[in-house]
Amino acid sequence: MTPDEFRAARKAMGLTQTELAVELGMQLRQIQNLEKGTAELRRIHALAIERVTLAYAVGSGKPDIAGPLIRKDALAFADIA
Repeated sequence: MTPDEFRAARKAMGLTQTELAVELGMQLRQIQNLEKGTAELRRIHALAIERVTLAYAVGSGKPDIAGPLIRKDALAFADIA
């Protein structure tokens, strides 16, 4: 995941940087640095925002909020559940 993709995921949910920081249990400055690319965007960050976007997609009834990979995984899970 790139900083631009991270930012786009936040915006797709309609969250401010502050709101996303609260959702992820992070500091505002960390979110700002991840989006600017001045901090390393690690796999754990990508997994966390994917999980939050999935929750927002389900809650809002808007599946496009969740990225294609997490959407695919969720649909596969639904098939076996």
